[in-house]
Amino acid sequence: EPEAVTDYFAQDFDVSKLGDSMEEEYIKYGYELIAETYKHIGPENGDPSKVYSGNNLACKNCHLDAGTKKHAAPYIGVTGRYPNFRGRENKIGSIEERINGCMERSMNGKSLPSNSKEMRAMVAYMNWLSKGVPSGEKIEGKGFASLQIPERAVDLANGEKVYTEKCVSCHQA
Repeated sequence: EPEAVTDYFAQDFDVSKLGDSMEEEYIKYGYELIAETYKHIGPENGDPSKVYSGNNLACKNCHLDAGTKKHAAPYIGVTGRYPNFRGRENKIGSIEERINGCMERSMNGKSLPSNSKEMRAMVAYMNWLSKGVPSGEKIEGKGFASLQIPERAVDLANGEKVYTEKCVSCHQA
């Protein structure tokens, strides 16, 4: 994999500095959807017709810093890598299909319509984060950080304790 020539993560990603053009409004709304998914399209948003997320998580729970943190599933450059082959589905997929994969699995919800304001806003935000990244470039910092698996026996009792204390509130028993 070639090394990145630029630190795309060093850009200023402050959406509050954007103007009020239609495109910029979509970018800001996309940010809001990523940062507070539960508030806008989650089960407690107050409008049953706008419930797509089946839990009260936000996209930024996995895509840290709203998709701008290295090695934490960043969105920077992601739209330029689509369409691409997705092994899970065994087909070429679009960025919209990838977003909906997260909505259905990680968010325990249902697909957003591809032409919905919400989908267009999320893609607009991801495109904005990807400004200056050449299409198809695999940048340093994409994906997740590699983990070193410890060479020791698992401790199931401790794992259950940690899961009960830290994980069950989102993932349930």
